[in-house]
Amino acid sequence: MIVALAFHEQIAMEKLNQYFSAHEATGESRAINCPRCSLGFAMVLVNRENKNNAKYIEDLQVQIGDDCINGIHRDEYTLTTAASPEE
Repeated sequence: MIVALAFHEQIAMEKLNQYFSAHEATGESRAINCPRCSLGFAMVLVNRENKNNAKYIEDLQVQIGDDCINGIHRDEYTLTTAASPEE
């Protein structure tokens, strides 16, 4: 189950518009940065009411940082987790 997404700053607005036009308004977006190079990303928390969102933000930042190669990143990152009743 996808719980969070992050989009590279160069494509963020287009991807956010696509995401929110195709999905219910239960998500939330926010800005995050790569912990290594500070490059900006637009992050989407799929369910703004999920009690695990703080952990998802941290996990996605770790994923982005681990993938950083001298400031070069993929365009999109996806964080998934096993579905649970509270999600």
